[in-house]
Amino acid sequence: MGNRGNLARANIAAFSLLVLLTSCREITILQSDIAAPGAPDTIAPGEPDATPPDTETTTPAPKHSVYLDFDDFPVTTGSVPGNAPGWLYSSRATNDYGITESASSGWRSSTTLPDGIHWFFDFNRNNVCYDHMFGDTYGYMDITASGHTGNALRNVITGGRAISSVSGACPNPPSGTQLYNKESFTDPSQIFTGAKIGTSYIYFKRITAIGGSRVTRPFDVVAGANRMSVYVQLPGETSNGTGGYGVPPHQTYQAGVFRDGNSTGYHHYMNFYTQGGGWTKIQIEETTNGDNGGNGATRHIPGLLESVWQFYFTTLPQSGMATPPWEIKLDNFVFEEDPYAPQNNETISNIALLFKDASKTFEISFNDKYKNKAESHATFELRYSSIPITNENWSNATPAHILADSRFSIQARTDGKFQKATSYYQGVWAPFSLSPEDTEDLTPGQTVYFAIKDISQVGVNSQVPMDGINGTWGVRKGGRPYDTLPSAFDYAKDQPALPYIKRISYTLSTN
Repeated sequence: MGNRGNLARANIAAFSLLVLLTSCREITILQSDIAAPGAPDTIAPGEPDATPPDTETTTPAPKHSVYLDFDDFPVTTGSVPGNAPGWLYSSRATNDYGITESASSGWRSSTTLPDGIHWFFDFNRNNVCYDHMFGDTYGYMDITASGHTGNALRNVITGGRAISSVSGACPNPPSGTQLYNKESFTDPSQIFTGAKIGTSYIYFKRITAIGGSRVTRPFDVVAGANRMSVYVQLPGETSNGTGGYGVPPHQTYQAGVFRDGNSTGYHHYMNFYTQGGGWTKIQIEETTNGDNGGNGATRHIPGLLESVWQFYFTTLPQSGMATPPWEIKLDNFVFEEDPYAPQNNETISNIALLFKDASKTFEISFNDKYKNKAESHATFELRYSSIPITNENWSNATPAHILADSRFSIQARTDGKFQKATSYYQGVWAPFSLSPEDTEDLTPGQTVYFAIKDISQVGVNSQVPMDGINGTWGVRKGGRPYDTLPSAFDYAKDQPALPYIKRISYTLSTN
């Protein structure tokens, strides 16, 4: 892919894929949404096999299940939100249905499944300011035409109450007018503009009406789904921190997924470290970063996404991401089965990939397996291609050009290699670009394929860490010392995964 024109030639294939996805959604998803929003739309993306011509290995095409893309919802940036095929807008002021006890406004499916089950998505509010529960936030949801492709869901934050460490009724006064739906927003004077405040907290669920006896059902997803992705646009000023020695990239976004409600630790967390300035593709996998049952360890749970009945997305920090009015947009929710194996599900999980159109640069973040380990150093290599990357064609893919960032002691490199900034934390982040020739060839609607490999150890099947590659901080190690600290690291589980890639694709916005 390093040759000039490879990306340009791939544009035709990428555009064909985009058209195919859109066409299939219109034919099958809309009809099924009338009776069952979120029903699977299984398609073959139409990309050729990713292996080099000199191999006979074939790779099954991923299967997609489009959950929501909002293109059939009326654009309402200048009016009260409306209904869409299969969906009814609901708030305390319009079609009040009681989405949940704490919901403010959102949409529910217009038809009822057995047991009174509906699909919902709503802007969640809190009546308390307890910092564990994200605090009380004012704002509303609507539909905007400026999505990643077509329309998008928009959550506008107008104010809230400052968070408190005390559980119970919020002791802090309102900052801005208390409002939770667009019907209540009547004048710009209702907006608080004095400081950063508020949290976007959006739930998607498949349950009965409110109450202790509610019934849940897993989402209809494509069989074997092991990925859920969504494109997210955070406020432009969103930063993942000031960095410095020992300071990791800050978490800016979190997903929570709920599975069997009768089990301990059924609520699982996935953490992301992306920034503002463009559309970020969030890829949720079957590896979690902890749960509400007290298990803070990273673990891979096969079948996780096939059993999810509720999930949410929320912004961080809890004290406020930006100064109101600020907004977040979400678009193109897809459940996907990536059948390609083996992939590294142990030490690389939950990727976020941001493209900044103004600078034509990217940023990648994900989670390493280990936290609270003084010697948990790790080094990774990132490559890209115009076709899906596999373990077999990894060497044919082009190394990314890592960009320097002094906050996390990242050095500019053209070999795609970068190191986790701090050993005690899981967050891994790096800015990068494609080659100058491939950057120039980037066009709207184009899909670029990426893969990451954990190269922390010296050679194959080695317990010896590689040397560090960080810049000014002079980290002595670039890998985990399985050899000298066997009790701190799980080499038996890691070793089978370390030789393999973890992959993600990214489609540039057409808006």
